[in-house]
Amino acid sequence: MINSVNKVSLGCDPDRMLAIVIPAWRGRHLGAALQSLRLQTDQRFRVYVGDDASGDDLLSLAKENGQGLDLVYHRFDENLGGRDLVAHWHRCIALTQDEPWIWLFSDDDVAEPECVASFFGAIQSGLGETDLLRFNLRIIDDSGALVRTPRPNPLWESAEDFLRSILVGGGREWRAPEHIFSRQVYDQKGGFVSFPMALYTDLATWVEFAEKGGVKTLPGPHLRWRAHGSGISSGQRIQNRDALLAALNGFLVWLEQNVKRRSPDRSDRVCLKFILRELRRIQPSVPWGMAGLFTVRAKAFAPRSPFVGLRIIFAIGFSRARHLPIVSRLLYWRYLRKIS
Repeated sequence: MINSVNKVSLGCDPDRMLAIVIPAWRGRHLGAALQSLRLQTDQRFRVYVGDDASGDDLLSLAKENGQGLDLVYHRFDENLGGRDLVAHWHRCIALTQDEPWIWLFSDDDVAEPECVASFFGAIQSGLGETDLLRFNLRIIDDSGALVRTPRPNPLWESAEDFLRSILVGGGREWRAPEHIFSRQVYDQKGGFVSFPMALYTDLATWVEFAEKGGVKTLPGPHLRWRAHGSGISSGQRIQNRDALLAALNGFLVWLEQNVKRRSPDRSDRVCLKFILRELRRIQPSVPWGMAGLFTVRAKAFAPRSPFVGLRIIFAIGFSRARHLPIVSRLLYWRYLRKIS
C-alpha cells in the first residue's frame, strides 16, 4: 500500500519491465480497459492510472476492475488535460518507477489478450537499437463492436519511411495507445512533442522516437481503439476546431524542420498533398481567413509547385462544401464503398 490519500496500490511488485500508463478522465470505458489488462496472458507489468481530477469515481472503478493487477492509482487535484493534455501525459508517466518500457494506454481502449506476451516475445528475441514498438490496430465503436481493420504495418520501418507513410496515408492509421516506447528514448527526447489537445502529438513523437532504430511491429494481437462521440479526434471536432487548426499549424512547423532533414529529395509533393488532405477533412470548415497562413506553410514545402494558393483555397472550399447535405451524402456513400 502506498501511503497517500490520493494513491492506492494493489499488489505492487518491483520486478517489472513494462509500465502501462493510463491518463484517465472518463469512467465510462475504464472498466473495459482494465479488464482487458486483467486478461493478458503475461502479467509482467504494472498499471498506473492517473486520474485527471475526473468527475467520475475512477478510484472505485480501479478497485473493482483492477483486482489481481499490479496497479497504482493517483488522483491529481487539478484537471490539466483540459488545457494541456501533453502535460497531463507527462505527469502520469512521472508516476512510474523506472520500468525500462512504457505503454501509454487509454481509459477507453482494449488490448487483445496476447499483447503483453507479444511484447515480451519481441524483447526476448532481441530488439537491437529499436526504441519504439507498435501493435496493429482494430477500430471499435462505443459498444465494442468492430468497425474496421486498417491496413497492417510493415514488420519494421525506418523513421523516414514512417514519416512518409503518415504523409501519404494509404489505408494505414495510427493512434497513440498502440505504441510502446523505451524510457531511454523518452528521456533523451524530453518527452512528447507538444501540440494543442495532443492532436498530431503522437505522430511527430513516434517519428522522433524511431529516429535511431526505426519502429518494430509486434505480430499477432491488435490494440482495439475505440471511436466514439466524446473523443477529441471524432465527435468533439466542433468545439475543438480552433485547437485542431493550431495543432495542424504546429505540426507543419515541426514537419518543415524535420522532413527536409530526413528526406529532402522527396518531400515537396508529399507534404503539399498532406496539407491539402488535412484541410479538406477538417470539420467544421476552415475559416477563409486562414488560407494565407496555410498557403505560406504549403509554399515552404513546394516552392516550385504551381497554383499553391489556389489549391489551398479549393481545399478549404471543399471543407466548407461538406456541410451541404447532398455533398455529405455523397462522401458517406464513398466511405461505405471504401470500407466494404
